[in-house]
Order: sequence, then C-alpha cells, then structure tokens
Amino acid sequence: MASGLAVDELKKMAESVGVGTPLTPPDQYEIESDTKTITAEEAEKWLGSKIPMPTKLPVGAVITYILTKSEDEESVTVNFQSPTNTDERFFIDIMKGDIQKEVGKVPYIDGKSTVKEIKLANGTTAYACQYKAWSAQDPNLTALQVLFWEPSKGVIYKTFGTKPIEEYVKIAESVK
Repeated sequence: MASGLAVDELKKMAESVGVGTPLTPPDQYEIESDTKTITAEEAEKWLGSKIPMPTKLPVGAVITYILTKSEDEESVTVNFQSPTNTDERFFIDIMKGDIQKEVGKVPYIDGKSTVKEIKLANGTTAYACQYKAWSAQDPNLTALQVLFWEPSKGVIYKTFGTKPIEEYVKIAESVK
C-alpha cells in the first residue's frame, strides 16, 4: 500500500484485508482446436509414412485416429481401447517436430521438473514425466504418467495415462 496515512492506519487496513492465496497461472492452457476422426490411411498420409504401431495392445483393441489442429500445432491421437474393459486403454499422440523442444515444454510440478531419461530396450532414449491432473471419478488422482520417445527422426510419440510408467515403457518398446 502507498498512502499519506500514518503507518498505524496502513497496518490496520492491511490487517483488515486478511491473508489470501495468490493467483497462480495454470500449468496447462486450454487451446482452441479442431478435431476430427480420420482413417489409418489418412493418418499415414498426414505423417508422410507408415505409422509404427505397438504390438502390446488390449485384447480385441479397437483403434481410432483423431486429427487435432490448433493455431500452432497438429497431431494425430491414436486410441487403443478394449471393447470390454474401459480400464484397458491407452493413447499415443503423434507429433512432428523436435523431441527436445517437446520435452522442454513439460510443466513443472511444485516448482520441480519431473522429466527423467529412460533407455528403451532398442537403445532409443525416452523421457518419462508427470503432468498435474485431477478427476471427478478419482479424487486421489493428482498426476498422469507421460512417456515421450522418437520412433523415427522428427516423429514424436507421447503416451500417457494413470498406469505406472513401466507399462508405457513396455508399450513404447513394442512399437514396430
């Protein structure tokens, strides 16, 4: 506060306001985007090559492809879902770009980086991290496990969810 009032008066005013919680910027910003379901062929055309797929899949997996376009980004999300068990599903976001830049965008949690390097069985470097999360269905959920890797130069895969990171490493290692 700045005023011509006496210090005692300023102190009384300050104490009357009480203590609040300062505003903090969100870890993630909502980006307006267009999404549409596409075919596997359209996804491969978008990528410019065949899409390497994991062999570790839920039993009877239904695979769908969704193209997302926003102002500054395009990606294809491949959804792998069991037709009988909704817990047996995972997603892979496919992006074009520099993996180091994508990993550099990972938000900090409580002021700390959660990014850790992992070597996959084939020698590829992957990056495990966490994103803050919450769910009305699971009040104990505080973070999603995320794994980035580059199956081919300039193509970034990101898989994420509530499973332990070791499960996503197995998925990444099964991509052929």
